[in-house]
Amino acid sequence: MVGGQGIASGFRDAVALAWRLTIACSSSQKVDHERLFAGWYQERKQQLDRSLVATVRNGDMVTGEGFVQILIRDWGLWLLQMVPSLKHWLEQGSRSEGPTRYIHLPDMPFISELDGGFCFPQTYCVALQPHAEVQFTDDVIFADGKQMFQLVILLDDIEEASSALDDLRKIRNASDRLSLGEATFFVPRTACPASILPNALGHRVFRSATGEEFAQSPLCISRPLPRGYDEKLMWRSVSGKRYILLRFDRFVFAACKTWIELQRATEKLADAFGV
Repeated sequence: MVGGQGIASGFRDAVALAWRLTIACSSSQKVDHERLFAGWYQERKQQLDRSLVATVRNGDMVTGEGFVQILIRDWGLWLLQMVPSLKHWLEQGSRSEGPTRYIHLPDMPFISELDGGFCFPQTYCVALQPHAEVQFTDDVIFADGKQMFQLVILLDDIEEASSALDDLRKIRNASDRLSLGEATFFVPRTACPASILPNALGHRVFRSATGEEFAQSPLCISRPLPRGYDEKLMWRSVSGKRYILLRFDRFVFAACKTWIELQRATEKLADAFGV
């Protein structure tokens, strides 16, 4: 494949299979293996179809024949890069189309009516602790020792943390693979004075970080400087939803506004995987 599509597809396959194999091999309850892996195949086919379209398009662009076609391609790309907004659009590639999103089919493990089935974005964050360093959100959400499925809570203001904790106390956790006590809280950088941080949150609350903070952190060593980075991308991706239930491959199982929707999602999680 052209443009890194092959290796990207390989990584997606490995991650998507890993958590399913873990469930299949370690669940203490009966698991419908055919249903579990049918969901993987259906998701893989949708991603593969998109990758093939991108590969064909990239291949046609790179291997164009004829002087006129090559001239239009080269000069067209050169002219587009003279306009900053169009240059950024070119640099984004498929990311300009938004996150990968699956079309729901039977056996696909997410709740479509709760906006499940899209890839949750990874951004940069900082713990609300003294001298904390910039981290990737994936690294704190799926930190070592945590369960396979994780709950992300997106607050608009740190003062909302207490009500979110109250909501969690109402949930009857129905899955062995999800611990609500591991939930990770995120708050926008501009709305998190540490002086009112609830003690119950401890080390589980993080604020968004800027691209400049990442650029000055050890994480950026040997990595390109961030361009076009949106520190509020997590919030924008879910359109006001607070409780985001994530699979291990970072695809959203369900995005919920209320604790009642979250209760429903945790019950569906147990039904979907027999865990």
